[in-house]
Amino acid sequence: MGKKVLIFGIDGGTWKILRPLMKMGLLPTLSQLVDEGDSGILYSTLPPVTAPAWTTFQTGVSPLKHGIMDFLSFDRSKKTCGLINASNVGYPTLWQLVSRAGMKVISINVPVTYPPKEINGYMISGILTPSTESTFTYPIDLKEEILGEFGEYTIFVSHDVLRLKGFKKFVGKLIEAEELRTKVALWLMNKTSWNLLMIHNQSSDSLQHAAWPFIDPEGENFNFEMFEMCIEFYKSIDENINQIINQAGEAAVIIMSDHGFGPLQKVFNINRWLLEEGFLKLRTSTLRRAEQLVRKLDKYNIARKVIPVRKREKIRKRLDFDHYLDWNLTKAFVPYGSLYACLFVNSKDKGEIKTILDELSEKVLEVKDPETGNRVVNRLIMTGNYTDGSYSFERSLPDAIIEPENGYSFNSSMAREALFYTPSFRKGAIGRHEMEGIVIFNKEMALSMHIKGKDDLSIGELTPMILSYLGIPLPFYMVEG
Repeated sequence: MGKKVLIFGIDGGTWKILRPLMKMGLLPTLSQLVDEGDSGILYSTLPPVTAPAWTTFQTGVSPLKHGIMDFLSFDRSKKTCGLINASNVGYPTLWQLVSRAGMKVISINVPVTYPPKEINGYMISGILTPSTESTFTYPIDLKEEILGEFGEYTIFVSHDVLRLKGFKKFVGKLIEAEELRTKVALWLMNKTSWNLLMIHNQSSDSLQHAAWPFIDPEGENFNFEMFEMCIEFYKSIDENINQIINQAGEAAVIIMSDHGFGPLQKVFNINRWLLEEGFLKLRTSTLRRAEQLVRKLDKYNIARKVIPVRKREKIRKRLDFDHYLDWNLTKAFVPYGSLYACLFVNSKDKGEIKTILDELSEKVLEVKDPETGNRVVNRLIMTGNYTDGSYSFERSLPDAIIEPENGYSFNSSMAREALFYTPSFRKGAIGRHEMEGIVIFNKEMALSMHIKGKDDLSIGELTPMILSYLGIPLPFYMVEG
């Protein structure tokens, strides 16, 4: 079968957590890989969000080329927002390129792989998969084989487990999910020979979003009791990697993350600010009043009993734009952005777009946290969408990306009234993504690619490295960068 590449994705993996545990001798597998091979920082995409970052890894191109900037996308012509999926990925993926070269692939739980596409091997899709009731495998009958062999399969552990059952139970469920995923991986490895195998641990991201200030050894809110619970989770990651490496035999190994992690102190409601500054205008409508009623009913859990979940979400998504915004008076708005804000200008005129962005950029950089006096926005990055010679109003790319300062993130709600809010434990995310992730190469990968000591790797650079190692010619768009 020739050369083999084994990739283990630790979503949100960060040296802030892993290095202290390695020094304590608790992660022997990762420690050995670092000692014998090479390791360093792996920089994420801009924005450093799971969906664009893992899509960049799969395609080898930046978010501005593949077009996925977050978990949502905005259709300018229809003025609607929707969840992205693998069908939105406009470039061939690593799995497809390796398959086309006649090599065998196993891909397990990688984000933005639903619905699974045809490959030469096996695929189990990751986050954004609706449920295990959907067709989450390729080939299709692999789903029934997995459920028949293991009785169950967990794609993602809901935050509701933390909210309803507590932190210890939440950590336990995360460990169980990834241990089961490892068993499935080992089972698939026994079923077939392979050249490229990736297994992705989504639970690390979930854990760190839920508890970051308490589990960061350098943080002022560090809680040793909670950290001890989490140690078992990170030890289980190390053991899972050990099992897969032992099963893989001779292989080039890459351990990687899509972004790093840090504290989330406060969330800034960017659309509320755009409203106050006159860039955005809301309008009142019958449906908007209906949505307000739905939110009031939510307090008593009545809406959940009366209105089916899918219908409620469909109503809300429609309301967000068609019935919230007065399009005649709205200059700019943020339809989505779970960390960075993806800003769209409501104009087809390039000159007007530039004027609005210049004005907005000057004002947004002056925003201060009223409690601390700290700046909230680091910079506004113009994507160049409006200056591109191939500009089309229908393109899904935002006109600018607003980057928050450390400790802040954005909320794109059209309904939330407060300009700022502080997230709380068990009710939402209290950790946020940062640019600096991790990468570890075993000795085989480091030596063959001559990357010993190379600094400043970015996540998109790994794709051509892997293809080159397997002897597959690079597509022209990767060569051009």
